[in-house]
Amino acid sequence: MNKSFLILSLFVSLLACQSKKSTNETSTQKEILISLDEDRCYDMSKFLSYHSFVVLESTDESIIREINKIQLSDNRILALDKMQGTLFMFDSKGTYINKIARKGRGHGEYINADDFYHDAQTDHIYMYDGLLGKVVEYDMQSNYIAHYPISKGQNMVKVVSSGDWLLYRGNGVADFSKKKTYNNLFVYNSVWKVEKEYLPFNKYLLGRHYRVGSMEPIFSNYDGKVYILPSMSDKVYAYDSENRSMETAYLIHFKGYEKQVIDEHMEEKPLRELISKIHQFEYPGYINHFHKDGELLSFTFNYKDNKGSLMCFYNELTGETKVCDCTLDENGLFVFPASYWCEAENKLVLGVVEGLSFKRSRRKNPDNPVLRAISEKAGEVGEMNPVLVFYSIKK
Repeated sequence: MNKSFLILSLFVSLLACQSKKSTNETSTQKEILISLDEDRCYDMSKFLSYHSFVVLESTDESIIREINKIQLSDNRILALDKMQGTLFMFDSKGTYINKIARKGRGHGEYINADDFYHDAQTDHIYMYDGLLGKVVEYDMQSNYIAHYPISKGQNMVKVVSSGDWLLYRGNGVADFSKKKTYNNLFVYNSVWKVEKEYLPFNKYLLGRHYRVGSMEPIFSNYDGKVYILPSMSDKVYAYDSENRSMETAYLIHFKGYEKQVIDEHMEEKPLRELISKIHQFEYPGYINHFHKDGELLSFTFNYKDNKGSLMCFYNELTGETKVCDCTLDENGLFVFPASYWCEAENKLVLGVVEGLSFKRSRRKNPDNPVLRAISEKAGEVGEMNPVLVFYSIKK
């Protein structure tokens, strides 16, 4: 297998739309060992082909400051802006439809919009307030339906096959000391009762949230399974909805840094030192944006010799890995694939282009027809919403 074919094959991974106090780790787990010294791929345009773009319509009612989560569902594009506490709804062409902006302390309101989920079965939106510890249900016209008290936390998602909900609590919540439990993942049944707890984590991380990025997807959905990549973790877990069980699917290690990982047993001083090294990019870390398509995987991470993120691609069959810098596409747009939740199979790679990034690309490539079309559709850069750019893999 030649090198170009290997990289191309690995990049296809982007196409995809215990008991109570321990995690069920099995012998099926695979270790991904990454060398940071090998030659990298720097030209993403060799492997990605521009497919289409969607400009999210910018009106007085739909100005987005930052996209923190995207869900594609029933020909709709749903974008969460945590800063504004608002969920924006667009059709598949980017035309603004409606929004849920019910921030407050009153009936049918929430303080924080930490996550959301659109349930295609009910056509309802579930907004998760991790600060207050509740889920608020709305219809698509933003009318309040009901609310459900659950644990404080960070992210949630529904497992369609079973009707269960997975809640990732995250290190930022500080109410664990009441029960002396340090499990990060709760499994709720369809009536919001806890059935299982998984993913023990270090007690010295309580009350602290280490943000990996503006879009920090904990959950991803591939091959009928939900995968979980916790913050600051070197493990990817797979959830078995039929048995409500959890297993470690992948261990992600970097050559020379195999022992520089966080676990629930680490003492406070070495833990703080390790986090400081990772935070300053002296050690590789902040693994994020996990994708899976069959035997092909990809994820991003940070390291000191790169100003942005690096992407690693892994082939389970061959055990080969490739590290790539995120660079420009054929139109001069910065390529950094963004994770999005979709129940259906994802056929295209998604990138989110912000206004300032687009302005730089437009200035350098004033005659590019795609950039010109985006500009005409989006309007003035200072007023434009983020643009969703889709790519296909070159054959």
